[in-house]
This record gives sequence, C-alpha cells and structure tokens, in this order.
Amino acid sequence: DDQRMLREGLTHSMVDAGFDVVAQAGDGAEAVRLAERYAPDVVLMDVMMPVMDGVSALRQLRIQEAVSGHRTPVLMVTAHAMTGDKERFMAAGADGYVSKPMSQAALQKEIMRVLTPVNPA
Repeated sequence: DDQRMLREGLTHSMVDAGFDVVAQAGDGAEAVRLAERYAPDVVLMDVMMPVMDGVSALRQLRIQEAVSGHRTPVLMVTAHAMTGDKERFMAAGADGYVSKPMSQAALQKEIMRVLTPVNPA
C-alpha cells in the first residue's frame, strides 16, 4: 500500500493475529524487490500504487518466479470491488482477493485459504 498509515495499521493487526511481517512496500516496484529478497509465505498487494501498480507488480513477480521456481501466494487487497475486478486479478496471477474496507477475519480467512495445501482426492 502506498499509504504508510494503512501499511502500519495492517502490520499491527497482522502481528496481533500471530503473523510475522517481514517487510512493507510503498510502491509496486519495491514490493517486487522485497518479495524476491525475503521470499515471504504470502504477499498482500494493493492495486493502486505509484511507480508500478499492483497488477503489474504481480505479473513481474510471476515472471521472476518462473525463473526461480519458487511461487509465492499473492492476495490482492484493494478498494476495487467492481464487477470483473476479482476475475481480472486472478487472471493476472493472484491467488486471492480481499476488498477494502476489510475485516480482520476476512483477511485471515483468505490468507489461511491460500496457505493451506489442497489435498488431492
């Protein structure tokens, strides 16, 4: 998220919920660099950011992952809640989507969903 206060608030709520937060990014290009550096378990990516928007950052992450072989689940966290937005984000390579304003419970549920391996039948 490009808004520092929102990033810090989200970080505090994630830490309070028992998650480790390894980095925060204020723009999409920084998010790509930090994801490559830290290889986090999950990335929360805002859509509207300066320098590189979230969808472009997501696509760049996926290109880098094709080379490295390591895939990180990415949740798009955004105020974009128009019809078709979720599908657009998923088509770009997102693993999940949470719309703002979001509840802590909804965010945690989506994080746990993308982190839980699917058992084949």
